Amino acid sequence: MNRPQLILAPGKEKSLQRRHPWLFSGAVRRVEGAPQEGDLVDVCDAHGQWMASGHYQPESIICKILSFDTPQVDEAFFRRRLQSAIAYRASLGLFADSSTNVFRLVHAEGDNLPGLVCDWYNGVLVMQAHSEGMHRLFPMLSRLFADLLGPYHICSIFDKSSATLPAHKLHDSNVTPLPTVSSGAGKLMNKKSLNTISGLLSISSRARRRASLSTNAKIVIWSNPWHATGVFSTVSAIPAVSR
Repeated sequence: MNRPQLILAPGKEKSLQRRHPWLFSGAVRRVEGAPQEGDLVDVCDAHGQWMASGHYQPESIICKILSFDTPQVDEAFFRRRLQSAIAYRASLGLFADSSTNVFRLVHAEGDNLPGLVCDWYNGVLVMQAHSEGMHRLFPMLSRLFADLLGPYHICSIFDKSSATLPAHKLHDSNVTPLPTVSSGAGKLMNKKSLNTISGLLSISSRARRRASLSTNAKIVIWSNPWHATGVFSTVSAIPAVSR
């Protein structure tokens, strides 16, 4: 595997040993190769020993770590990560909960997928990338979601990354249409189907009709230790009509 490498300065490997998902630029002694933003890179200690792999970005957080266990970050790797996130929500009974059909399905670092946030709206999946590297993967991720969420009657997938990434970092996520799934043909589309209002996700009228949300959907609070503003974050929404 011939990837660009980030070589750490001596003594700067401790955060990775604690499995912190962010590598800061001050810990890097040198960059080998010429990675572009969004490229997959390997992180090595001062002696050249592999420690992690992740998405490169020429910023203060120079790498968002995807794997501490294997450098093999491929489609099978992401399938396992998505399966784990879906299985956890299913184990909590969220897909079968009669009191809400809205919840956060993938919560970035909390699900070992930094840069990816996905919300579930009664069969409509809204994907949002917080890194260019993750947005490049949307065609592949959408195919995986269509397969893994088939038993839960997924009907559409929306890309809402224009709210979090500048236009020059957005990749064409329409190039690979989703296969037909159990409840209809899923589509990955670039459109603003949701609006953030007062820290809550408020579903637009079009998406609300598509998702057939009940007006009494409740707010679900999940503990999220990686949230930038605190321990808790809101991951479900009250439909606008109920406010």
